Amino acid sequence: MSKQTFSIRTSKGRKDGIQTLQMEGELSFRNADAMAGELRKAGITGSRLLIKIENVVNLDVTFYQLYLAFVRKCQGQGIEVRTEVSLPEDLRGLMRNAGIREFA
Repeated sequence: MSKQTFSIRTSKGRKDGIQTLQMEGELSFRNADAMAGELRKAGITGSRLLIKIENVVNLDVTFYQLYLAFVRKCQGQGIEVRTEVSLPEDLRGLMRNAGIREFA
């Protein structure tokens, strides 16, 4: 069994009532099935969610597709979603070249 190379964590109880979902590490096709499973188990409650994407080692379009599907699911449940992305310049360039300006 290989070591998990990504992390998806949730935290609750911020004073402003926003739940946080933090994603980091190897966010790519190599971990797509495991990431999808973690997102299904994330336990998002409440009406506001902040997604933080940081400390990223690798990122690709597969992750972006998972991210979009998750955001759309949350929005369909009436959850207001905001995202903060912090990527190294090379990964921002990759996202920019792929036309994904939200992550660029």
